[in-house]
Amino acid sequence: MRAQNNSLRDLSRRQAAAVLLAIAGAAVALRARFLSVPLERDEGEYAYFGQLILQGGIPYRDAYNMKPPGVYFAHAAVLWFLGENPVAVRAGATIAALVAVYWLYRLARRWYSRRASLAASATLAVLSASTSVLGFASKAEHFVLAFALPALWLVQPWERATSVLRACVAGILLGISAAMKPSGAAFALALVGAWWRAVSTPRLPAHLGRLAGFVLGCALPSFVVGAGFWWAGAAEKMWFWTITYARHYATDIPFAQGLVLAGTSLGRAIVSAPLVWLAATGGWLWIVRHDRADRRSPLLWFLASSVVAVVLGWRFSEHYFLLLLPAVALGVAKLADTVQWSWKWFWLVLVLLIGSAALFEQWRLYGRSPTEVARLVYGRNPFPEAVEIGRYLLEHSKPEDRVAVIGSEPEIYFYARRRAATGFVYTYPLMELHPFARAMQQQMQREIESARPRFLVLVHVPTSWSRRSESVVDILEWSARYANTHYRPVGLVEIPEVGESRYTWNEAALFRYPETDCFLSVFERKE
Repeated sequence: MRAQNNSLRDLSRRQAAAVLLAIAGAAVALRARFLSVPLERDEGEYAYFGQLILQGGIPYRDAYNMKPPGVYFAHAAVLWFLGENPVAVRAGATIAALVAVYWLYRLARRWYSRRASLAASATLAVLSASTSVLGFASKAEHFVLAFALPALWLVQPWERATSVLRACVAGILLGISAAMKPSGAAFALALVGAWWRAVSTPRLPAHLGRLAGFVLGCALPSFVVGAGFWWAGAAEKMWFWTITYARHYATDIPFAQGLVLAGTSLGRAIVSAPLVWLAATGGWLWIVRHDRADRRSPLLWFLASSVVAVVLGWRFSEHYFLLLLPAVALGVAKLADTVQWSWKWFWLVLVLLIGSAALFEQWRLYGRSPTEVARLVYGRNPFPEAVEIGRYLLEHSKPEDRVAVIGSEPEIYFYARRRAATGFVYTYPLMELHPFARAMQQQMQREIESARPRFLVLVHVPTSWSRRSESVVDILEWSARYANTHYRPVGLVEIPEVGESRYTWNEAALFRYPETDCFLSVFERKE
C-alpha cells in the first residue's frame, strides 16, 4: 500500500536515514534557543509533580490537578535521568517530539514513498516547535503523540496486523498515550474504518481476536495506574480530580466561546506557516478526490481522530493543535508524493515550504533574551519573575520548610525546590463556577494554616486566577488577612506593561508599594 506513483527513483534506506537524522538535528537546533526560556505554569506543574514523585510524594494526595498521572510520571522520569532543572524539562519535551517525528515517518511509509514520508517528518519537526502552538514548551501533547503514533504504526493496515500480541502492544501504547492526556484515546478512531471493513470479511474470528487484544491493551495502563493509586491510598482523590471535577471542567466553556477560541488558536497556527497549511490542504483535497477508497479511508479516519483529539475538552488552547499537526504533515506528504518534480525541484520546494516557517519563527525571536522571548509569547504572565522568586526562596529557606503560593504558579515550587504547604498548586479551580469551589477554598485555607509555611507568595496577576464576576472570593479576602497577621513582607516583584520588572527584597520591601496592577508579594512568617 506504499506509494509508487512518481517517476523518480525513491531514496534508499540509508539515504532516508541520513535525511531523517538531519531533520532531527534541525529540530534540536530550532528548540535549542528555548531551553533557557523560563518555564510556564503547565511545565511548572509537570516539573513540580515530577519532583514530588521523586521525593516520595503521590499526585492527587499531595498535589491536586485533573490531568491523568501519565504526564507526571513521564516528567519524573525525565528529571531522574537528566536532573531536576528547567533545561531538563525542555529537553524531555524535545526527546518526545523527536520520537513523534520518527514514528510519523514510519507511519507515513504505510502509504507514501520515503521522500514523501520525510516531508511529513520535516513538517512535524518544524511546526511542533513553533511558538504559535507553544510547541517549544513541555506540553502533554508531545508525549501523547510519542505513544499514539507508534501504536497506530503497529496496526496499520489492520488487515495485515496478524498478531494478537502486536495488537495488544499497540493497545498498551495507546492506553499510555491516553494516560498522558485523555485526548490520546481519540486516536483509536483512526482504526474504525479498518474494523468496519474487517467485520464483513471471512476472517472475522481472527479480527475479533486482534480487536480483543487491542482493547485489553488499551485498558491495561488504566488498570495498573488505578491499582497503584488504590494501593497508595489515593484512589478516592484521584477519582475526584480526574473524573468528578474533570467533568465540570470539561463543560465549563460555552459552545460559542469554544468556537471563538478554536478560530483564534487555529488562525494563529496557520498564520505562522501559511504555505505549509496551504500545501497540506491541497494534499488532503487530493486524497478526498483522487485516492482509491482502500487508501483514502485510513487517512481520513486518521484526520478525523486528530480533529476529535483537538476538540475534546472544548478549550482550544494553542497547544491543543499540536495533535492536529501529524495530519497536517500527512497532507504535505501527499502533495510531495503526487507532484512530478525532479529531485532538484523537490528539495528546493521542500526547503522553501518548510524552511520559511522555521525562518519566520527565528526572525521573530532573533536577538531577544530568554526573558524577552517569554514576554513576547506569554505577555505579562509572571514566568520570568518566578525564576527570581524561586531562587530567593531557595536561598532563604531550609529543605524542610514549606512554601504557599496563592495563585496558579506551580513553577515557583519547582524553582525553590520546596514542598507546597497546600495541594492546590492552581487556584483556577477555586474561581470556576462549580459546586466544589467554596469547599476547595476552605480546604486550601485549612491546609495552609495547618502547615504554617515559612514563606507565602501572593500572586496579583489576573491570568493566574481567571476570576469571574460570579466567582467565590473568600480565598482572596482570607489570604490578605492571613498574610498581614502572621507574616512580614520580604519581597515585591512588579511587572510593568513596558520595560523590565522591578524587584525589591528584604527590608526595602517593607516600605515599597506596588505601582503596577500586576505584582507578586513575598512574605516570611513572623518569629
